Amino acid sequence: MERKVVVSLIQGGPRSADQSANQAHNLTMIDLAAKARPDFIVFDELSTTPYFGVTRPKNDYFDWAEPIPGEYTRKVGEKARRHKCCIVVPMFENEGAVYHNSAAVLGPDGGLVSGRMPDGSRVRRYAKVHIPKVRTNDTPLDEKPYFASGPGFPVFETPLAKIGVAICFDRRFPEACRTLALQGAEVVFLPGNFPWRNAQSEDIYFAETKTRASENHLYVVACNKAGQETFDGVTTRFIGRSFVAGPDGDVVGPTGPSEEATILTAELNLTRIQSSNERMPFLEERHPRKYVARSDNA
Repeated sequence: MERKVVVSLIQGGPRSADQSANQAHNLTMIDLAAKARPDFIVFDELSTTPYFGVTRPKNDYFDWAEPIPGEYTRKVGEKARRHKCCIVVPMFENEGAVYHNSAAVLGPDGGLVSGRMPDGSRVRRYAKVHIPKVRTNDTPLDEKPYFASGPGFPVFETPLAKIGVAICFDRRFPEACRTLALQGAEVVFLPGNFPWRNAQSEDIYFAETKTRASENHLYVVACNKAGQETFDGVTTRFIGRSFVAGPDGDVVGPTGPSEEATILTAELNLTRIQSSNERMPFLEERHPRKYVARSDNA
């Protein structure tokens, strides 16, 4: 018997510095996405703020950080309960004296879905592990002044599927989705603020996302900000082009535009995961004891 789930991707556009307005807009977008009766809804990275990883560090950005759980996740949870779906909520998290680029998972009962780490411990959300400090053209991109690295990659057991979350730069590291696949994840949600540098950067975005899906026999749901956002004197162009990659590296459903916000909906046939693995059993054919690992970078 086939197992199918429906996912809706809320691809955002440029956001203002008015966090309350951004949150109110997100709640409205959930209602619009819910018209397709999805089982899962996901936003792009840092969905309640502009992207500030290309600006000079300022203490006032930290005022945007919120606890998980908190008032905003409570409001999103009410929407999840009303529409009987799971919602993946990327946000700037305040964990006391530590700050994270995080994503919470709200279940159809309106509550937080806890994640299970590889060692069996529980976490209340996913916190981005790979924090970039790179250059895109002449613009430095540095998130390290703002976010601490999270503890690892948990899986979230929802009523319809076992899911994982990776955020933006995590896509560049094969270990992220592989860790989730080895824990049984069937769908990996990938919120992003992927910046556009040139046509090659867009090609790499598609190639890497499809590769992460095919090499792990799972679905990767890439939801990325679109358009040009000007914040604090810096203009950043984002790739947009949100899409779902299937377990054979194929594109499932529509692909979003590059310049504007939109809502995309796709149906995922989870039974394909088993048949894909039977054809190409990558996970079973691994030889982890023969791979080189550097303990100083663990």
